[in-house]
Amino acid sequence: MTLEAFQCDVCFESITRKDVKVHLRKHQAQMLDLLSRLPDITPSDSAQSDEELFNASRSPYRNQNRRSHPEKQPSKTRRSQTTRSTLFQCSKCPHQSKRPHDYTRHYTRHHDCNVTCPQCDRFYAKTNEFLNKKHSCVQNPTSSRKFFEKGLRVAIE
Repeated sequence: MTLEAFQCDVCFESITRKDVKVHLRKHQAQMLDLLSRLPDITPSDSAQSDEELFNASRSPYRNQNRRSHPEKQPSKTRRSQTTRSTLFQCSKCPHQSKRPHDYTRHYTRHHDCNVTCPQCDRFYAKTNEFLNKKHSCVQNPTSSRKFFEKGLRVAIE
């Protein structure tokens, strides 16, 4: 039985199927570090500081207006009628997102990458060009976009 080898779209390291989870955890730690460096990932209408927001929950994206007493919560019919007013404002442009993962994906447009792919020798100036669908190496069959988004979702949770 031969072990099928994959090549990581992020670091271009060859990994076997049984080592994928361990390798993914390595990149999850790196993504958590990068996410902690993103400036001002707080809702635009929130009066809390970044430190208070981060310390209040396991994730900086968690809804801070969550009610702790079930008897005080509105009914499901009322909850479905209300619209979410929390917006994530980009600090570099006027873009606003309702969902934190949309904000994170948008922010990669501003982040400089300056990476040359060792497989296809193409130069990428922005992170979203390298990680998303614009980078499609023929020699690297796994989708960079799917790998990045899956790792990012796991890292945020």
